[in-house]
Amino acid sequence: MKINFVAATLAAVLAASIMAGSASAAELILNGGFETPTTASAPGSSGSYAYPNGTVGGWTFAGAGLIDGVAATPWFGSDPSLGFGGQQYGFVQSTGTLSQTFVADASGTLALGWLEGSRPFMYGGCCNGDQSYDVYLEATLLGSFSTASGQDFVAKSLIVPALVAGNSYTLSFKGLSTDDNTVFLDNVSA
Repeated sequence: MKINFVAATLAAVLAASIMAGSASAAELILNGGFETPTTASAPGSSGSYAYPNGTVGGWTFAGAGLIDGVAATPWFGSDPSLGFGGQQYGFVQSTGTLSQTFVADASGTLALGWLEGSRPFMYGGCCNGDQSYDVYLEATLLGSFSTASGQDFVAKSLIVPALVAGNSYTLSFKGLSTDDNTVFLDNVSA
């Protein structure tokens, strides 16, 4: 009787482990930390930042780009926003767009997360971090967000309803400011 109990317990633990493993989702966003390519090697590079203007490292950039978050840059001087991951991050400037297309690996809801930060108030009132932006999945507006100049990185998240396994979806961050305002984005995950 003791052997049957032990065998049944081991079988239950093994079944729970297998079910937990199959329930875990794969990361759908490639290069969510914007670590490749480096700003120095990216198209449109100015050394510590780049405007790739096209698809690079899994992301499509239009009025958006990459920033080396460690090197001093015209984007933040010598004091970068705190709380980003890795060496660099993406940005959306003015009415630019940063997007990526992915394929859903399962049907159901999707947990979307990212870090947002902003450029400090600089350059005599021009070029700051007071940026509003929308997050879209295809043509569906998922949410609207705003940053304040000099904001350190903070976590943001959304739950996306009803994806269909095997279908392609495009996630987009779209800037709304007609001025030279910039939001920083990092650690995008889905």
